[in-house]
Amino acid sequence: MRILILAVALERTVTELLQGRGLKDLDVFTPPTFDDEEVAEHTNLETHFIDSSGLISWDLFKQDADYPFVDWNFSGTTEEEFATLMAIFNKEDKEVYIADYEHLGVYACRIIVPGMSDIYPAEDLWLANNSMGSHLRETILSLPGSEWEKEDYLNLIEQLDEEGFDDFTRVRELLGLATGSDNGWYTLRIGELKAMLALAGWRSGTGSGLDRMDDGV
Repeated sequence: MRILILAVALERTVTELLQGRGLKDLDVFTPPTFDDEEVAEHTNLETHFIDSSGLISWDLFKQDADYPFVDWNFSGTTEEEFATLMAIFNKEDKEVYIADYEHLGVYACRIIVPGMSDIYPAEDLWLANNSMGSHLRETILSLPGSEWEKEDYLNLIEQLDEEGFDDFTRVRELLGLATGSDNGWYTLRIGELKAMLALAGWRSGTGSGLDRMDDGV
């Protein structure tokens, strides 16, 4: 982690500021402003998050600080640092959500603390939720080569409509699939899937349902 060490925090702040920029490109930043309402706009926070070019207030440079300076630092193991962070979250009465991942022997985790770690508005996260269709993953992935009854195909179309999924959304994004560009799931969209389901329902009495999507659509 190493995020509780002041020197590391300052280093990461500077390197983030210079990311994607040469030293001669530092004149792109706008001067500070007295408009604190504009500084407080959520879009301004997003701009800082994207490329650090958002507005800052002149209050940032005033002589009297709003908070006393604390020369915080931490030394210890990763486990101890994790425990320290969890203690801070508990003190602030914050909920912590942790998702653990491991792929090819490499471990990673995603930590979300609502009200503290989020940058984009909650409604944006809801609309861009890349696991909102996870409950349909097993059903949809079983479609290639399936031999359902006509009503089953039509019921799935109806369910996709009722849940309000955009027809232009890629199926792999809805289900949270990691596929190569040569895979049929890579470009398949919800609208196309509905059309294939309708065709499969029509063919169910004479054909074999859907062809193999994993070999191409």
